[in-house]
Amino acid sequence: QEPRVDIVSGVIEEVTGEAETVILGNVLEHLQDPQATLESIYTRLTPGGHLLLFVPALPWLFGSLDTAYGHVRRYTPALLRQSLQQASFHLVQLKYFNLPGCLSWFLASKMFRWKTVKPWSVTVYDQLVVPWIARIEQHWSPPVGQSLVAIARK
Repeated sequence: QEPRVDIVSGVIEEVTGEAETVILGNVLEHLQDPQATLESIYTRLTPGGHLLLFVPALPWLFGSLDTAYGHVRRYTPALLRQSLQQASFHLVQLKYFNLPGCLSWFLASKMFRWKTVKPWSVTVYDQLVVPWIARIEQHWSPPVGQSLVAIARK
């Protein structure tokens, strides 16, 4: 464990103190008022601090899995950019991630209307597919993807 890192799980409004970096992985899509959360994070970041975001993309992919997992929305680049700018963030990077995931999510959530995925299938995908996707997409930004990755600065 890194002594300079505090892992906080909870509501941002209950966090005291400042942070140099805040990481939200698959959080904003669950919130009724994500704008308030982004604004709260902004006020708790040190000057020049960063927010790293990972959110589901492509509203047309919204389906049974999103509903089952408690998602309220999926993001477009324009919506995420606008939300960050309204919270006073400077957008450093915004890109799609996981192009192949679009097909698997579409099939599972829109075609077959699954309400969950088997843990073993997630493990297999994460161990076999995601490392390849990460390597390829490190050098090539796909035109679409299952998720959006954003880096924003205060």
